[in-house]
Amino acid sequence: MKLARRFRRLAKGAVIAAAVAVVETTGLSVSTQADSKLTPINTNVYTPKNDGSGWLNGKNYAALSPRVIQLEHQANPKDNGKLLMTFEQVITNNQAKTGSPSFPIYESDDSGKSWKKVSSVLPTNHQGNSPRWGFMNCPQLYELPEKIGDMPKGTVVLAGNATPNDFNDPKAATDLEMMRSDDAGQNWTFESSIATAGPSKLLGDPVWEPYLMVYNHQLVCYYSDERDSSGLKPKAQALVHQTTTDGKTWSPIKFDVDPNKISDSRPGMATLAQLSNGKWVLTYEQEGAKIREPRFLTTQPISIVQMLVRRSPQVVLHM
Repeated sequence: MKLARRFRRLAKGAVIAAAVAVVETTGLSVSTQADSKLTPINTNVYTPKNDGSGWLNGKNYAALSPRVIQLEHQANPKDNGKLLMTFEQVITNNQAKTGSPSFPIYESDDSGKSWKKVSSVLPTNHQGNSPRWGFMNCPQLYELPEKIGDMPKGTVVLAGNATPNDFNDPKAATDLEMMRSDDAGQNWTFESSIATAGPSKLLGDPVWEPYLMVYNHQLVCYYSDERDSSGLKPKAQALVHQTTTDGKTWSPIKFDVDPNKISDSRPGMATLAQLSNGKWVLTYEQEGAKIREPRFLTTQPISIVQMLVRRSPQVVLHM
């Protein structure tokens, strides 16, 4: 059994709501009839409070990009089946005077009918910095299906952007970090820095939007890379990945979707899934490209070679 998730965000960051339903799966693919069996459970998880000072960095929302995982590799059997949720939580300008934004962790032990907050994740390796640092932008949760370095099977990891509270501060930067929890999301410690870049804002040369998975005994982090130093044309963004076998040190970046080679100048938000035929599919958002529903099929998700067909709904990669 797997959990299918559907999320919605109301305008101006009014509320984070989760709709969760259990669906049957066959192998690694969901049946085409699955949608007709869904019975969503609509539950408000978080409602922000606006104190009138405005949201930090001029955001017009207070909650965005929810992510949910279902635990299945925990040493304590009672924890398996639980859901963990996180999301970007924007604080107000008044709150930023004495605090920093964090990634909240919510837990559900009844398949999403109810949720409780169990922790808040802060970039502990940047605590005490001036200016203040916090976590912002798209977080990603993942439960290790096997041991990686000194992280045992079942370790929950979280990747996201550590950044100064003020994106426009002269010291503003992006530190794409990985945090770890050894107790099913209750407590968190810093594990490693995956990549560093410019301010965490559009056209600021940041890195963001991570996606984590284990492949061939390596932990892989796919993310969006806007750095000109990566060889990109101005205002462009690429999809890249790095790997680690110990959770501490990361390989050099490898391009997966290169805007220098396709008509899409800003591919972003990569996600991957394995199909029942053993191949992997990579999908991403696009801007201004001439291909519909961009997706790559490959047998080697860490060795993607592009062969693009313009105006085609599918890009097939031959390995």
